[in-house]
Amino acid sequence: MGSDTGSSMNKSISRSIRKTVILLVLCLCPAFLFANIGIGLQGGWNFTNADQCIDAAVTLKFSKTPLTFTVETGINEDFLSLGLTVDYWSMNPTLAGMLRFYIGPGSTIYFTNLRSGFSEFYIGLRFVSGLNVFVWTPVEVYLQTATELGFSTLYKFTWRVPVSLGTRIWF
Repeated sequence: MGSDTGSSMNKSISRSIRKTVILLVLCLCPAFLFANIGIGLQGGWNFTNADQCIDAAVTLKFSKTPLTFTVETGINEDFLSLGLTVDYWSMNPTLAGMLRFYIGPGSTIYFTNLRSGFSEFYIGLRFVSGLNVFVWTPVEVYLQTATELGFSTLYKFTWRVPVSLGTRIWF
């Protein structure tokens, strides 16, 4: 009798979890469907006191919040890295016509796998600035740079200056 009670309890918990997940999905879907979201790609060069590299990234921006999220990868002949940046656009005023600029603080975290067998973990703060323009209603093009100061497990104090060109499509 004890195993039957345990089995029915597990089924009840499983059903509750499924219902909760379905409810969350149903609640969040309208937010994503009706939110003004920009999704895009960016690429550039990363100058640093360690090793320079080519960067490629996927970027996500919500129009209702000043936060921009980026998942990046850095590549050169000695390593491959994967990172995440979160930037807060303090301002995004119009310069002239359709041309706007933005500035703000941010943060970054990276994990790097070196060909020599070592791995590196990096965490830092950044200040981002850039120019953006909507070339037509759903398409945004931007040029940005950031100054990053942080700490890494290999180089201790580290600075980086990524420069990127990107585009976002708005839905």
